[in-house]
Amino acid sequence: MYQEVKDKLNDTGKVIPDDVAQLVYIRQVMEETLRMAVLAPIAARYDEEKDVTLGGYVIPPGTPIIQALGVGYSDPSIWPNPEKFDPDRFSPEKVAERHPYSFQPFGFAGNRKCPAYRFAYAEVTTVLANILLKFQVHHVNGLGVKAMYGLVTTPEDEVWLTLTSRCDENKEE
Repeated sequence: MYQEVKDKLNDTGKVIPDDVAQLVYIRQVMEETLRMAVLAPIAARYDEEKDVTLGGYVIPPGTPIIQALGVGYSDPSIWPNPEKFDPDRFSPEKVAERHPYSFQPFGFAGNRKCPAYRFAYAEVTTVLANILLKFQVHHVNGLGVKAMYGLVTTPEDEVWLTLTSRCDENKEE
């Protein structure tokens, strides 16, 4: 990720929101993280106006429909080796091969999609890219991250990282 940020960086030495669209690999890492972490394990919706037929079953108006996102995000028929962290799953070529609704961490299109999803991508990309420009980031050895599932997924315990300054590295270039 660092190399992408460094290669695509503007002359200011900082990543700004206008740079976000160029940082494709960071977005792939973000999306693979969202897939594996299953930020929101379930999604719910209902249709108040008419019957909905799903898998041959008629669901009357007003019935909540719960989608288990974690199940879909770990389905090997959609995600080969689903337990492996692989940001390349979200390369433009791979995304084009999948059903458009196979990955919807911010909800579905239109009024069912989180209104702040673009802001979330821009904010995370900008912050992460600026951190990567200044620091090498390493997970503390021996400490795994175990998920705790609820309304949203959180780490069960604190996540420890080591940040090492790139100051000397950047001076040499």
